[in-house]
Amino acid sequence: MSFIYPLPTTGTISFTEFLLDENNLYINEISEATAQRGRVRATLKEVNKTDGPKDYMNVMKVIDDYLPYLFAIVDCLEGGQLKLKQEFETSWRCTLSDSVLKKKRVKCRGIYYELIFTLMTYGYACSNWASNIIEKELQKDGIDNKLKQAADILSKASGVFAYISENVCPKWNKPPIALADASSVAIRKALMQQTSPSLLAKLAIGVAGHYEMANGLIKSLKESAKVCSDFRKYVSNGVLFHQSLGKKFLAKDAYDHQQNGRAVGFITEAREVLHLLTKCKSPTIAAHAAQEYSEVNELYNIYVGINDTVTFQIVPSKADLQALVPGGRTVFDSAKYIPPAPAFGPRVNRTNKSESGDILGGRYY
Repeated sequence: MSFIYPLPTTGTISFTEFLLDENNLYINEISEATAQRGRVRATLKEVNKTDGPKDYMNVMKVIDDYLPYLFAIVDCLEGGQLKLKQEFETSWRCTLSDSVLKKKRVKCRGIYYELIFTLMTYGYACSNWASNIIEKELQKDGIDNKLKQAADILSKASGVFAYISENVCPKWNKPPIALADASSVAIRKALMQQTSPSLLAKLAIGVAGHYEMANGLIKSLKESAKVCSDFRKYVSNGVLFHQSLGKKFLAKDAYDHQQNGRAVGFITEAREVLHLLTKCKSPTIAAHAAQEYSEVNELYNIYVGINDTVTFQIVPSKADLQALVPGGRTVFDSAKYIPPAPAFGPRVNRTNKSESGDILGGRYY
């Protein structure tokens, strides 16, 4: 269950209008930066017009080509090799904001605004690509490797978002989600390997914790209502879904250890929440909840039937069950994002081609 991020679009800009190269060292490179950004803009427009499957790999590729030039411009402005003719201004559409902001692009000043939105778009495309891998490959051979690939991509997308918040935003006067999605994929892989219910419970509870963190960050915003309602619902439902998943595994573990009262308590709570989520307006969440509810309902009938006719154990209260819920375990940490080497600037040897800093090292498969 991964959120499909809507990709933003952006207005046109020419770097030559803003950048002053007093020694004429980077005339060609600045022109190329404008051309590379134009390709990014055209690709985003094309993707947003596409009704069918979207080519997220191509979005990542054109951004990968643009980022070395953008980082070079940032580097040269910070070092004084380039100066501003006028204050830099660009516009991007805020796709995770409310419906009013979605309809128009938001203009903002500063080169870091451009860097933030470019990297955010890169992270969105990366996350969406991982989601596509999961959906396309679930019924094919080699699913184990594909789930690992998707989880790795999501953890790397989380690293991009972390880099933005830690390194770019402070200079310009969201990682838990991608990390939660990566961990959720890892649980699917663990299920295939017949991992113990107790460990699966801790992993699911850990995922719920990531979603809770993201939910708290959203609620801490002064105008949290302006955050896209679909995204807010995805995060809050993600908490409930993975908490229920954890309780399903706790019920299985309790049943395996002849603790039938606990098994009934945990499976009952999981069943109630999943039933509510099957009625969710989001078709993706509702479908996942319905799939889980089918299994949980079957387990509920088994556990209740055995406890009512054979074991007769007391079912703990909700408060007592909550005290039995273990702490979560983390499957993935954010993969550290290392920005690409700048395409030009004082620290670049012009005789050598700089190495690419893209997430997958150019391996778009």
